[in-house]
Amino acid sequence: MSQMVKPRQQGLGTQSNKWYNKLEISVLEKLVRVNTAAHALDLTTGNGLVARWLAAQGTGVLVTDVSLKKIDITSSRL
Repeated sequence: MSQMVKPRQQGLGTQSNKWYNKLEISVLEKLVRVNTAAHALDLTTGNGLVARWLAAQGTGVLVTDVSLKKIDITSSRL
């Protein structure tokens, strides 16, 4: 990666992530009925927001993503 691109990408998406986190959590709280005996499959975990929220509610979560790095990061946060 070139030096010209690298500094700009370090904080890329930070503000939008905060906005989406608030939006997604709000929607999850309204729409999802959590069952602590249930298990969830997060097919495209990405930053792991949904998986982490479900795990915090007591639901077992299996995460998948095309990026092994994202899976490792999300799994370490569950």
